[in-house]
Order: sequence, then C-alpha cells, then structure tokens
Amino acid sequence: MAKSWLQDHHDKVQGGELFWYGGKVMAKAETELERAVELLGKQLAKNVQVDLGRKAGPTKSAPDRPSSKPGEVPHLRTGILQGSITDNPYRDGHDFVTQVGNKKGPASPYARILELGGPINHPGGTPYWVDDHGAHFISRQKADELLAKGIEVKLTKPHSYRLQARPYLRPALDAMGPAIKKELKAAGGRMK
Repeated sequence: MAKSWLQDHHDKVQGGELFWYGGKVMAKAETELERAVELLGKQLAKNVQVDLGRKAGPTKSAPDRPSSKPGEVPHLRTGILQGSITDNPYRDGHDFVTQVGNKKGPASPYARILELGGPINHPGGTPYWVDDHGAHFISRQKADELLAKGIEVKLTKPHSYRLQARPYLRPALDAMGPAIKKELKAAGGRMK
C-alpha cells in the first residue's frame, strides 16, 4: 500500500506521539508556491501584452484610427509599450514576488503616465493646421507639404495638460483574480 503524503512526512507514532518533519513540509509548500507565483507572473505579462494589442490606434500610415479614451487600455501604435512588458520573479526574504511591468527602455517615459494619469508638460512646436472642421495635428513632413502649397501651418506653444489614466496593468491583474485564486489553491493540492 502506498504511503500518504502525511505518512511520508513523519517518522513514526510512538507512545501516542507523532514525529512530524515540518521542514520537509515547508520546503514542499515553498517550492509549489514559488512555482505558482512565477507561473502567474508570466501569464499576467502575456495577458497585458495581448490587451495592449487588441485595438490599433493612430499611426503614420493610418492617422484616422481613434486613440484610446480615458479609462481604456491604450490602443496599439508602435508596439513599444507592448514589447516592454516583462515579468521578474524573485524572493524577498520569505516572500515570493513576481514584478510585472515595463522594463527600462523607450516606453519608460510614458508607461507610468498612461497607467496612472498625470501632468504633461509639453514643450510645444507640434505643427497643426485649421480648416472648417477644426484643428488637425500633423507630422512635420505634412506641415512642409502644406507650407509648399501656401497653406498656413501653426505650431503649438509650450503648454501643460493632465492626461487621464489609460490603465493596462491593473485591469489585467483584476481580470486574473479568479485564476490567481485557482492556481494558488492548486499549488496547495500538489503537495500530496
């Protein structure tokens, strides 16, 4: 007859006493929990990348695509933010941690402000032109083309505004809540 998990982790019962090797139990529990936390971090990073790629935003070749609205996951423009998502599992004392977010790089300056919102201090100098339908922000190349045709192009002045949050990390974490509970419960079950 095979031993149960509990029988595997105690020596013997003598005189009404159970000798239990808690160190072995804790080592197994730590191994399973560490594996679960690492797995969940990888899945969260993947989910964030998928979410960031769901809707295409404006690009040079498709400037009429809509930008994300406040509260929405940012729409894909260049893929730099999406490509910067990473997971970093590590131990902090007795805790198992998986940090999911943006690695240092080209996305760093705007990753945090998209997630949380905040003030933008714009230096100005963005070209735009005005027609019957309103103002249109344009590329420098387009500005040069319009100027060559004699169409007036203006430049924005330095200004500040508050960008409303377009969170992409927190919604993915919230959506994973049930999966996190399920995986941590499963990790406990694998200790058999």
